[in-house]
Amino acid sequence: MLRYAPPAFVAKTADELLFGRAGYALIQSWVKAHRSNEFNPSERRDYGFGLGHPNNTAAGETDGLFRWLNLNSFGKKN
Repeated sequence: MLRYAPPAFVAKTADELLFGRAGYALIQSWVKAHRSNEFNPSERRDYGFGLGHPNNTAAGETDGLFRWLNLNSFGKKN
């Protein structure tokens, strides 16, 4: 069981060749351990999650990541 897992941001696509076949075990392990996680599934990958490919279903993942980082106070000075 995860006891000291950090918060996790996971962007996963349904058509991912390697990770897609593994299912949702990573997410399930964070949920089961009551650890903070943000999970953003998308239909297609088009590498770069929207960076330079604005017309795919993952476009905007980088904005979501930056919002999540700010929400969790990553990168902020105390």
